[in-house]
Amino acid sequence: MGWFSNACSAVGSFVSSAISTVGNAIKTVGEKITTTAKAFLSIGVKVFETVAKIIVEIAKALGLVDENETEEEIGAKTEVAEKNRDEFDSDKAYLEYLRKDVELPKGYIDDLSKEEKLAARAKGAALLGSTISEELDYEIDPTFWLTAARKGFDAKETYSIIEKFKVNDLESTDLMEFSENKLSPEFSQKTAEVIREALRSDDVGMGEMEAKEAVIDLKQLED
Repeated sequence: MGWFSNACSAVGSFVSSAISTVGNAIKTVGEKITTTAKAFLSIGVKVFETVAKIIVEIAKALGLVDENETEEEIGAKTEVAEKNRDEFDSDKAYLEYLRKDVELPKGYIDDLSKEEKLAARAKGAALLGSTISEELDYEIDPTFWLTAARKGFDAKETYSIIEKFKVNDLESTDLMEFSENKLSPEFSQKTAEVIREALRSDDVGMGEMEAKEAVIDLKQLED
């Protein structure tokens, strides 16, 4: 059993309560966003904090949200909006509706319980992550975000890996498969080379040795 499955089985009651709250949102945000949000929380709050930070920073860099907007605010808006995700042709259109046309009642977020706030953050992060996928025309599986966060990659490093995976025809799920040593030797070598290339890119700026060490550390995530 890999680290992701192990982590999912070890969440506490606080996170379990938040996951249950997210599950109740399937009619408003849709199955994909709900499933992703639950996956984000299933590995625990600490890793989710990093996931959310990475996603929000990439979303800001792509111009999908403004500097002062948060995943919590976006997720909370899904709870008060009159329209649901299935009324829009894309996640981006739904996100724009929430951002431009939906206002939260005064004190709404402050009145939420800790579990409800965590659920709102997970929904917002999931929607932003899915919108990033649309914007880049590349399907980003929840396990990709979780693996990147668990390794400690920042937003620039994660975005560079996404770009390199796309141009080299790698699936986003290959990142976790690589970390769990589930790829064939030949494909594992290719994946390692692509990750090193991403980390050595001008936008990231790692040196050769640092990039190699990062790949080695990624392989040790299941320990």
